[in-house]
Amino acid sequence: MNQNVIKTLGILFLMVGTAFSVPFYDQVHTSLDMSIWFTPSYYTQFIPLFIGITCIIAGLLVLYGYRHCNIYLVLFGHAAVEDVLFNWLGWSNTNLTVSSIVFFLPLGVLALVLGYLNSLGKKPVSLLEAFAGLLFTTIWILSPNLF
Repeated sequence: MNQNVIKTLGILFLMVGTAFSVPFYDQVHTSLDMSIWFTPSYYTQFIPLFIGITCIIAGLLVLYGYRHCNIYLVLFGHAAVEDVLFNWLGWSNTNLTVSSIVFFLPLGVLALVLGYLNSLGKKPVSLLEAFAGLLFTTIWILSPNLF
């Protein structure tokens, strides 16, 4: 893949992640009351911020040509797509706004394609890394509804 296209993709991930992470960070309300730390509503507010930050990290790693950027692309892609998909299936409630879904869903699918097909020519994602990433993000997204 052309280096200019790779840099453009990195900048795109970085800009979209940054644009949404700032308002997601403002929506997070922390408390010193430990009794609410493990409640589903407290935990769920961090999911959009997690998705935005993983988008920023993936963008930075793609931009700077990090050898292991594919696993971060896959991690972001799974988190973004699973949050929307599980919400549509009724398995979880998303805190993503409609505008963030419009950006994160196609960008998440693109990240999955780039990461799994090794389109950037970096270290390919192993089967163990793919399974671990899928398992981690699925637990992260669904756990507020499981407990």
